[in-house]
This record gives sequence, C-alpha cells and structure tokens, in this order.
Amino acid sequence: MIFFASGTTYVAALTIDGNTTVGNATSDTLTVTARLAADLNPNANNTIDLGTFGLAYNNIYVSSTAHLNYVSSTAMNVSGSLSSLTNNGADLGEFGLAWNDIFASGTTYVAGLTIDGNTTVGNATSDTITINARLAADLDPNANNTIDLGQFDLAYNNIFVSSTSYLGSVTSTMINPWANNTSDLGNFGNAWRDVYVSSTAFVGDLSDLLYVDKVNSRIGISSSTPSAILSIGTVNTTSTLDVPQLCFRTTIDIGGTDTQVYYWPCTGAACPTVAMDAAGWATSTASCF
Repeated sequence: MIFFASGTTYVAALTIDGNTTVGNATSDTLTVTARLAADLNPNANNTIDLGTFGLAYNNIYVSSTAHLNYVSSTAMNVSGSLSSLTNNGADLGEFGLAWNDIFASGTTYVAGLTIDGNTTVGNATSDTITINARLAADLDPNANNTIDLGQFDLAYNNIFVSSTSYLGSVTSTMINPWANNTSDLGNFGNAWRDVYVSSTAFVGDLSDLLYVDKVNSRIGISSSTPSAILSIGTVNTTSTLDVPQLCFRTTIDIGGTDTQVYYWPCTGAACPTVAMDAAGWATSTASCF
C-alpha cells in the first residue's frame, strides 16, 4: 500500500486494478478534466443513481438515444422531436397514469382516439371541424328538445334521409318532392286531416276542372270565372250533371216564417200535380232526400 501526502502527486499514466474508492468524505470532490474513452457503466442494473434529488445534474446531453425507464419532471421541454424507438411501440402515459393536458399548436395525428368524459372541441366559433370519416354510431343530443342542428342563418344545405324523419314541426318557405309525380303527401290510410291553401292549389287533373275563387267565395266546375257560389260550365254552354236522384232544398219565407222547400225533377205520374208535370219540377215542404 502506498500513501501520498495531501499535496499534489503527478503521475504520467495511471492504471488501477481492483475495487477503487476515490475520496473518504462527501466533502471531497473529483474533477475530471480528461475525456472518457470508454463507457461509464454501473456495476449492476438498477442499483445506483446518477445524481440525487437534491444534487441533480444541470443538463444531460445525449446525441443519440436516451433509454429512460421512467421520467419524473415538473416540466419537460423538447426542442426537437419526441419519437418512440419503433412505430406503435411506446405509449405516452397509461390508463392509470394519464397526462393532464396535451397542447399542440400544429396537427396531432392519432391513429385511434377514444375520449371519455365531457369534451369540448374548439374554443371559438371561427374554429372548424372537418370529418372525412363515416359515423359508425348514432349522433344523439344529450337531452331531448334542448339543442339544434344548425340555426336560422347557418342552415345545412341538404339533409338526406332514406328512412323516416321524425319532425315535431316543419317551417319552410317551400317543400318540393324529389322529382315530378313520384311522391305523395300522405297516403290512403294516413291522410292529412285539413289542408289550408291561401293561394292556388294545383291538383293533378283537377287543376283544369275545379277553380276556387277565394276573393268572391265562389267555386267553378269547368269554369274559371264562376258567376255564382257554385257555377258549372261557362256562359252559353251546355253542362252535364249526372246524379242518381236529384233533390234541392232551399229556405223561403212563407207567411213570415222561414220554411224549407224541396224541389226535384219529375215527369208523368211521378209528379204530384198536373201543373208540376207540365213544369217538369215538383215542390213540397216534405223532404225528398
């Protein structure tokens, strides 16, 4: 064993065999001016530390790969890329040790994304969402009759539904079928109760046969200018009215009393009187219905 004084001993080259301890107190310091020419490895895996919590290194420079089983830090700033060693071979956090917030000013590429809990996408109405994928589940609101799909001045262009659309109320300036003469408004067993039209109702073959004069409260059959409440045909034309048995009822004043009087066409013995037979019309206060 060789003992050196407390001063400085110069050795041109030094090789130390066996276990070696440098310094005999934590107040001793070791200054290495030279460059390491070999790896600096611990004597066993996962047993000693490089620095301590209260005596940490300032910066660690690694130009290749730093293999770190666990990183504990109040802030981790990366000036370059933070990549896994292999594709799809590493996780950023885990289920029971998840990151609190992840901020990305550019594009975040996620192969598969599952978001639990309440989620807000975008922090301003100027933000946009572009969905190229197809929905694989229903898109439902969180409560009934509380949120809208679009708004009055930000409406969707077209909504395509191949099955049934359940709409509580429809407000529209115009509803058109997809193509001419292909769609129905109701059907025989599910008919509309009342249809209100404030202007003209064009109904198939009836548009040339039936005319409603809303201004004068008149209806014309084969007449676009009805002159009475009900007009059949036009002036100076012959119109045919085919009914099984015709009976008219009207109300007239008889001795100051409104009395219902019935008229029906008759001929021969079917007429109550000869005068009625001559006129071709029978009249009575008894119903002919």
